[in-house]
Amino acid sequence: MDRFNSTEDYKWHPEGESQGRMARLRGFDIISQNPFEYGSWLWKSFRAGWVDVDCDHNAPKIPIKRR
Repeated sequence: MDRFNSTEDYKWHPEGESQGRMARLRGFDIISQNPFEYGSWLWKSFRAGWVDVDCDHNAPKIPIKRR
C-alpha cells in the first residue's frame, strides 16, 4: 500500500479495528456504521480495519449496501 492508504499506523485499538472489519465484511459503508467520533483514534482504528478488509480481494465480504 502507498503511504496515503496505509493503515498500519492507525491500528491503535483492537475493538475499533474489529468493528471496522466486521462492518465491511457485512457490506456496510465506512460512514454509516462507524460509532466513533470522526477523527478520534477509535475512528481511525475502525477505518483501518474497514480498509484492510476492503483491500483484501480474498475476504468473503458482501458488496457495499447502498442507501
